[in-house]
Amino acid sequence: MPKPKGVVSFRNKLDKFFSPVVLFFNKFGVRANHITLLQVPFVVIMFWFLLKQDYLLAAASLGITLFLDVLDGIWARITNDITPLGHKYDKALDLFGIYAFLLGVAIAEKELLLVAIILGLVNAILYISNEFIKPDFYCGVRTFGFVGLLVFLKPFLQFSILLGIVMLILKIIKFQARRRLASGQKTAKAEHKT
Repeated sequence: MPKPKGVVSFRNKLDKFFSPVVLFFNKFGVRANHITLLQVPFVVIMFWFLLKQDYLLAAASLGITLFLDVLDGIWARITNDITPLGHKYDKALDLFGIYAFLLGVAIAEKELLLVAIILGLVNAILYISNEFIKPDFYCGVRTFGFVGLLVFLKPFLQFSILLGIVMLILKIIKFQARRRLASGQKTAKAEHKT
């Protein structure tokens, strides 16, 4: 459904806000994939601080990785540098960050091992299924983990499991609806031919 005139999406506002910075650094050859790669050291730092149970510094490192994850998409849109390889690269680093977070949590807080395993499986299914069925919304483990590190870790991780399961159910419903629609279109074409 098209947006009414004058309505600007949040994504467009972000793109406009960051555009001068992106265009400046783009002159020096900085690309979206470079921004994606910048996440790696912060993921490693986050993991280290989780092991040390310094959740405030882990949250700060995680916050930087989340910011860079948003920024690389903005960068790609502004510079028209959107590629299938870049998308896969971004998703691979997302999973690296998610699993580093979950592993760090599982090691630091032994009682959360089962929660971390379930979240890892849910996220793997969500990410793999994103290649076939685009999500209507997505809010990953790292986002809730960031808030959880600042407040109460366990309830936010448990909420992430619930949210992940809801997202999977919505994807299944969407997939079934798409399948019924395709089946109905095939039937209509077959009837039209006769």
